[in-house]
Amino acid sequence: MGKSDHIRMNKSDHIRMDKSDHISMGKSDHIRMNKSDHIRMDKSDHISMGKSDHIRMNKSDHIRMDKSDHIRMNKSDHIRMDKSDHIRVDKSDHIRMDKSDHIRMDKSDHIRMDKSDYIRMDKSDHIRMDKSDHIRMDKSDHIRMDKSDHIRMDKSDHIRIDKCLKSQIY
Repeated sequence: MGKSDHIRMNKSDHIRMDKSDHISMGKSDHIRMNKSDHIRMDKSDHISMGKSDHIRMNKSDHIRMDKSDHIRMNKSDHIRMDKSDHIRVDKSDHIRMDKSDHIRMDKSDHIRMDKSDYIRMDKSDHIRMDKSDHIRMDKSDHIRMDKSDHIRMDKSDHIRIDKCLKSQIY
């Protein structure tokens, strides 16, 4: 896609990708999705994003990922989420983040994790949360952090953990 090209999708349009298909986006390309648009990805599909590419999602857009799908982010890529956007992760899906990647969440964004989902963070990855952000975890969810990982939370942030949750720090 050339510089400043864009794709506009009408309501209820969808894209189905076959196994091993990929999309390469040039610098400053963007995709605008209308309300209730969705993307369905088959097993082992992947998206490669160039430096400084970004995705803007409208309110109530969502991404559904099949089992074992993954997203690989290059250094300095970022995701900006509008208020009340959410990510739903199916059982055994995982997100792998490269060193120095980061996620910035706007006020009142939240992440809901299904039972037995987990996040693996590489050394020196970090999460920065704005004021009043919160994480709600279902029963038996856990976070595994490698040595020297850290979480920076602003004033008045809080974490709500349901019964029987455990944190494992190596």
